[in-house]
Amino acid sequence: SAEGERERRDNRRIDRVASTAIATAQNRRAVRGREVAGDERGNSRRVRAQRKLLGIMSGFDENSLLFNDGDLQSQHLFQAYESIVGQPQQYGTIQQQHAQLQQQQALLVQQQQQQQQQQQQQQAAAAAGAGGPLLAPPMPAAQAADACRQFRVVRYEEQLFLSHALVVATYTVWKVVVEEELGMQAENVFVALQSDYEPFNEPHTVTIPVNHCNSMAEFETLSKARRIINDIPTWKAYRLAPEVDHQRGLQVRMYMIVLSKPQKWGSQMMPVTIYFRGAYGNPNISWEQKSSPAILLTNSASKWYEKAFMTLGLVKLGYNPKQICKPDTEVKWEDFLTIANQHVQGVTGCKRLLSDNVSYLAPLHIDSLMRMVQFDKGKVTVKRIRYFCIESQDGGTVPALKQIESTIQRYPESWETGRLVGVIGSSVISQYLMGHEHPVGTLVLRMQFHSPSEVCVSSVQPDPRNPERTFVDHLTISQHVAPNDRKLFEYIASSPIHKVMLPMQQVCDAPGVTPSLGPSKTYRTTNHELQRTNHLLMQAFKEGFQPMSPGPPAPSHNLDPVVAQWLQEVFMRDSPAVLEEVMDKFAAARVTAHTLELLEPDDLREMEIPLAPRKLLAKALSARPTAMDTN
Repeated sequence: SAEGERERRDNRRIDRVASTAIATAQNRRAVRGREVAGDERGNSRRVRAQRKLLGIMSGFDENSLLFNDGDLQSQHLFQAYESIVGQPQQYGTIQQQHAQLQQQQALLVQQQQQQQQQQQQQQAAAAAGAGGPLLAPPMPAAQAADACRQFRVVRYEEQLFLSHALVVATYTVWKVVVEEELGMQAENVFVALQSDYEPFNEPHTVTIPVNHCNSMAEFETLSKARRIINDIPTWKAYRLAPEVDHQRGLQVRMYMIVLSKPQKWGSQMMPVTIYFRGAYGNPNISWEQKSSPAILLTNSASKWYEKAFMTLGLVKLGYNPKQICKPDTEVKWEDFLTIANQHVQGVTGCKRLLSDNVSYLAPLHIDSLMRMVQFDKGKVTVKRIRYFCIESQDGGTVPALKQIESTIQRYPESWETGRLVGVIGSSVISQYLMGHEHPVGTLVLRMQFHSPSEVCVSSVQPDPRNPERTFVDHLTISQHVAPNDRKLFEYIASSPIHKVMLPMQQVCDAPGVTPSLGPSKTYRTTNHELQRTNHLLMQAFKEGFQPMSPGPPAPSHNLDPVVAQWLQEVFMRDSPAVLEEVMDKFAAARVTAHTLELLEPDDLREMEIPLAPRKLLAKALSARPTAMDTN
């Protein structure tokens, strides 16, 4: 009959829609992953299939059945079921089914939230570089509050090259001072090295057991012990006895992490970030510290230190490290001055920067720097920065920045006070002094443009043939005649060859300074500075003045006193020039008392030490007792 055919058609329609809804739910469940296990997985699949079936047949979307009003939702479910099946149902039965659906939905939402929290914790730990074994296993929600307990790092120290760049060579020490609860001590330190570039695009992780040291002297002894040379980096961690604060119920303890790096293990001049995490007996308590961007060198020569310094400086300013390797990459003038200022400050220790506007003549000094690096349209190429800071352009000429720093180290007081104006050419200063009509006796102490390692006194002098006319005299003063600030000003003030009283405002802040002593009657041209310097030295010898010999290097080498004393003992029978040359090489390689015992003959060859001194050093190093032998 028509009624029976209609009933069979409705049944086929219900079966077809139900099978389609169940298949769709199963596919979607497979795509989203296994959210629940066992019975919960089966229940959620059946619940969602039934809900989708009712929603489709009643003309509602699946999400439209999720109302906050339970009565309204129950009514819709009741109406949908009655319209499909064609048989009346008790409202209470549908309401019970709706309550079960709500419970299942709440359970699913809670489980999804817990999974999202665990994923966020894992992603945060991975972003901190603590991937792999560095991560603790996922913790239940009940322990989430306890997991946030991290001890505070009150001080962090790392070995920075020139006080600004973390350059890791063969031996590096990090110090972390942590404020802990009484009786707590870290048992392990997790270390992770991570970078966006090869070879550390996949994090290098390691777990280090922490050894206890009673004093810093014991740590120095243990850390200086000679390690077995291999191709694997050796990590060690130490902790000192804590300083207890009973009033606050806390203690402060220092942790030291030591890396003995094989020479071939490096970052290819690409920046690397190092993460440290101290782990305690309770896995939910830790301390964490992130290092500044670092470069792992595969060659300990001084020029690679300088290149790493420049690379890290530009990376911190936002430049791409891969672009920095290209010589035609352009750098903003302000960024170049930042790198140069950091380099000068790290080498000399002076507070005055290379670009500070300390006098009326500072713009002339900046203009000289622009000409040195071929400044063009507000930018400087990386190639010119290297020639200025690191490399020799003409094959033998010392870079201009190193010459400037050597002059500042000889005359730090003159540089800090502004008496030493900076780098200014002779023609520029002559135009300034004559153009402003400065009186006789006005002088400017400057560095020469073509040789910044030499200082020159440019002063206004009268023409002996015509006293009414004046000219600018340029007197180059040798570093042997004036090795420091005191000798420099004593010579300028008392020299019979060039007797000029230092004005009160030697940097020419305002034109028109009058000297208190009479001008010199000596006339010299401005084109033969070398001849005038030789004439000055000859006259000084005739008067009985003996210039200072170079002698042993001064502490300005920044060389470890222990290393300097050892080198003096090794080269006791050699000339001072040989000792000075070797000390320069050791200072450039940043050799300390810790790394002295790690030196090998190949290291001495890479330091470019000549053959004969290298043989003496190799023999002395082999005969030197190590810390392990002493123990």
